[in-house]
Amino acid sequence: MKRDLLSLIYNPDPFWPHPLTVEPTGFKNKALGAFHVNLAIGCSHGCRFCYVPSVSAIKQAKKLRKLGVTQPMFGWGSYLFPRLWNEHAFRLSLRKAMETPDSKLLPDGNRAVFYCSTTDAFQVSRHWNPKVKQLHQGQMDLLFRRSLELIRDESDLRVRILTRSPLSANYFDLMKTLGDRLLFGMSIPSLDDEVVRLYEPHAPGVQKRLECLQKAKQEGLHVYVAVAPTFPEQGIGDFRKILTVINSLDPVTVFHEPVNVRGGNVDLMEGEFRPKGIDFHGDIFRSPKNWAVYAARALKEFELAAHEVGLAEVLKLWPDTALLTEESMDAVVESGLFADHLEMANWITRQWEIPSAWPDVADLVGQTNDSHEGRCGDV
Repeated sequence: MKRDLLSLIYNPDPFWPHPLTVEPTGFKNKALGAFHVNLAIGCSHGCRFCYVPSVSAIKQAKKLRKLGVTQPMFGWGSYLFPRLWNEHAFRLSLRKAMETPDSKLLPDGNRAVFYCSTTDAFQVSRHWNPKVKQLHQGQMDLLFRRSLELIRDESDLRVRILTRSPLSANYFDLMKTLGDRLLFGMSIPSLDDEVVRLYEPHAPGVQKRLECLQKAKQEGLHVYVAVAPTFPEQGIGDFRKILTVINSLDPVTVFHEPVNVRGGNVDLMEGEFRPKGIDFHGDIFRSPKNWAVYAARALKEFELAAHEVGLAEVLKLWPDTALLTEESMDAVVESGLFADHLEMANWITRQWEIPSAWPDVADLVGQTNDSHEGRCGDV
């Protein structure tokens, strides 16, 4: 990891060598969007549960190595490469997205562009070199502002923003120009800052995120919250507390999921916790059966808490497909959370089928692709 940081110091090219484009999303059953834009490769938040670095280690290893990153997974949080801006390329991708038939889109995607699926649109570069840091911040600003302006002016696509950063407040005036087409959300897994810092060591504090959401609501934005992921340290009492706070924001949707085991994220958590002498819950995360019971219990308890607080109508749970393996279902049924496999499978399927609300949903009902054409101008 030290070698990675030294390589970054001497890396002459601070940008990812590919332009920003609108791409179809692969998020199934989450109702986050039909498309996504990812402003950068890497993320300075460095969340230990994140699955993205293990994907980068496989798909982007050669390109990252050229930029000085030889350990993309264990160096996660130390590198950030904003994409290039090519307006022609972005507008072409936007037109392609606009012309995509609804039949080829995720049914729960709301024809929305999701910012972002593998990074955060608003973050502080951690590069040691002030000049490179300034380049990073300027590029991230350009990418977000101009891409959102083009989506607003040259399409009728919706926009869903999910962030952990209060820096997003700098763009509320721009976001408001999209009206009901835009939803703004924050990831707030817990009200316990100490616990959150363990799993999200470089992300902004919980209170600052809540204040940002409150400001967004005051500014007239439609807001939602992703209470995700929740950790083994939490239980129904914690869920009641955070949902009570969220309820005052009148959220359009409340999402929830526990920590899912992906790629090498268990190793990332262990690497963060063990040097500090903290239990990283290896008994849960390294045992498929124990993980399944923890995940199912968290989902069920969160559902119950949402009913108690009065947020059941806007709740959208994200049960992972791994819960439907025979091993997982055996363990969960044995724990008493469900009577049998069928009851559990039906419950999970119902959660996947629940749509995510949108303020302007009635405006686009029955709209055909004919009405999507002709908005992108000459590209």
